[in-house]
Amino acid sequence: MRVFLSGILLMMGFVFVGTLTYTANAPAAADRVVSAHMGWAVPNVQGTVNDYSIYRWPQKLVVAMGLNDAGVFFADGWNADDLSRFRTLINTPHANACVALVLPGHAPTGSSSWFNAWATEIDQARADLVQLATERPHTITIDWQ
Repeated sequence: MRVFLSGILLMMGFVFVGTLTYTANAPAAADRVVSAHMGWAVPNVQGTVNDYSIYRWPQKLVVAMGLNDAGVFFADGWNADDLSRFRTLINTPHANACVALVLPGHAPTGSSSWFNAWATEIDQARADLVQLATERPHTITIDWQ
């Protein structure tokens, strides 16, 4: 089994891309490519997923992104282009690959108007990603919230 992870860990823009290979009754072996950069969004990992998909892997894709895509402070918020990019990303691996979409989360809204706007965009992203997961077989969501 090979697992391909791509995503943003917390709000730091950490992206892990790689595989973990397991053999029965043996310690886990690792074969990884790690890419990390603050502020990454889906376009930053699409090329890597494209490159590996020609080898019919990953068998499992975990996408933990969306905070930067939905950002109103440093981007244009969540929109149809973001949803389209996510749709392309999760449909890049072969049709039998399992995909998990980690829904972006946020703290309770605060007194800052930009944070409240961002939370609204993240809520829209969450709703769209839940719907997107229903469009592809072998796809689930994991709630970060």
